[in-house]
Amino acid sequence: MHAVFNHGCNMSHWAILDRDGNREASLEASLVYSPGEHLCAFTHEAYGFSDYLDLRTWQITSKRFRFAESHSTKLRVARVAISDANGDRYGIISESLEYVVEAMFSDIKKLTSHRIAARCPTTGLYGYVSLDRKNNFVPKYSHATSFCDEVAIVSLPNDDDIFYHIDPSEQIIHGPFSGMASEELLFSDDGIAMVADANTHEKYYINRAGETILVPDKNLVSEQFSCGLAKAWSSADGLFGYIDRCGRFVIPPQYEEAMNFVNGMALVQHNSEWMLIDRRDNVLKNTRSSALQNIDNKFNNRIIYKCGERYGYLNEDGDVIIQPLYTIATRFITNRAAVCMD
Repeated sequence: MHAVFNHGCNMSHWAILDRDGNREASLEASLVYSPGEHLCAFTHEAYGFSDYLDLRTWQITSKRFRFAESHSTKLRVARVAISDANGDRYGIISESLEYVVEAMFSDIKKLTSHRIAARCPTTGLYGYVSLDRKNNFVPKYSHATSFCDEVAIVSLPNDDDIFYHIDPSEQIIHGPFSGMASEELLFSDDGIAMVADANTHEKYYINRAGETILVPDKNLVSEQFSCGLAKAWSSADGLFGYIDRCGRFVIPPQYEEAMNFVNGMALVQHNSEWMLIDRRDNVLKNTRSSALQNIDNKFNNRIIYKCGERYGYLNEDGDVIIQPLYTIATRFITNRAAVCMD
């Protein structure tokens, strides 16, 4: 195991684990993010900087950013921030730690595609930057999301409570809708988005063509679709279940609490017990317990679960792969995860 020491106050002891729970490296930091393919971001709050651990050499890069996150496994880039006399300035770096987008913005939204929403520090408005640097940055939106599957959500100045869908040429294709532009309102992997009428505020679902595909029953409070199902609360029962695209309950309202499906699984609470279910309402073994306070849906066939005050990992069959020994556990976005041992 590689030891990376960063002695200082308010530090915790962290480890980098492989998929079987073997410790590949240890380091001291305030916070460590899910490791990327080649780099792992960590933060030293006491010293006010973030940096990267190179997972190929097990050396710290000593770049000293104000903020840094681990690189996207899809785009191979990451958001970082530096500080100057005017405050924090955000940019985007490659895996070679070179700037793809210079650190000159007061905010950069989630990296979901090559067209990314960034905020101008002078006007406070959002525009779009491109990882290939081919488009001109024109700030004109009060709120905006990055593009995802060729669609982004924006709100116009002086009209924060209304949002629109735009295409890559920044032409409005759907809307207006009631609400503020946010990533939660983007189309799901199912190609469905929940929107609300700009006048009546009534919620309904549309497809990518902007066509209405479902108006939920007025006795239901439903959320975004995921894995073909949407969480819905029934006022008649006071319980949660899941509806399909026709608005029919395929998992009856029977849960006191419920989360959206992710990667085919959802976290639910029944009779004060938390458990993980699949789309057929089957309970994953080893996940039914009143002491099981939190389960994170699977990433790379590893599921974070909490037993008492410690975290470990299950596989998708519910088998315990890594014992609950850690106070913090990050996702296996790649074949590695970071855990806190304190």
